[in-house]
Amino acid sequence: MAEGFLQTDADFLELAKRRTIKDGATAIVVLVHGDDAADARLVVANCGDSRAVLCRGAREAVRLSRDHKPDLPGERARIERSGGYVVQVRGLWRVTSASGVGVALK
Repeated sequence: MAEGFLQTDADFLELAKRRTIKDGATAIVVLVHGDDAADARLVVANCGDSRAVLCRGAREAVRLSRDHKPDLPGERARIERSGGYVVQVRGLWRVTSASGVGVALK
């Protein structure tokens, strides 16, 4: 799953450089592993500003992912270690790199 995220990110960054695209993307991937519901396991991955929540019954919400918001100290540190920058523009947090496109997942 991690390889899929990394390859998609690399492909997008290459396309963004060629076409001068300054946008980014978010994603949630949920893999249901197991032959039946009693033995099923969920594998969840997310990147960007996206979140996975499982609804159990009518009243219970279970968090399945951690936010990747750039204003969170741990996420900001990860972005900066990867060579990116976190800036606030008109009250919104943005992630960029020296080239002006998104930061690679590492």
